[in-house]
Amino acid sequence: MEKERSTYGLPRSIRYFSGAIFLVLAIYALLDAGLSSLARVLLIIGLITAGVYLVSKAVVDLFAFLFPIVARHLGRWLGRCVAIMRKASRD
Repeated sequence: MEKERSTYGLPRSIRYFSGAIFLVLAIYALLDAGLSSLARVLLIIGLITAGVYLVSKAVVDLFAFLFPIVARHLGRWLGRCVAIMRKASRD
């Protein structure tokens, strides 16, 4: 698995979540800006779309990071369960 890191050592998922938080703050700032209603709506729609994209990328990267760890522990647990069941069936 590729372990891409930024220059600050943060994983991609954290960068995506921080980007989404920045977009929420940008939307809040746009609500107070003196723009026309159409421009404000178009900018908010674009920022929400970008935020959804960033959050979905973060969730996928987080799942890709956690999946091998969870699978390893689940495999060990299932192996123990199978060993117990085999031992019980022999008795």
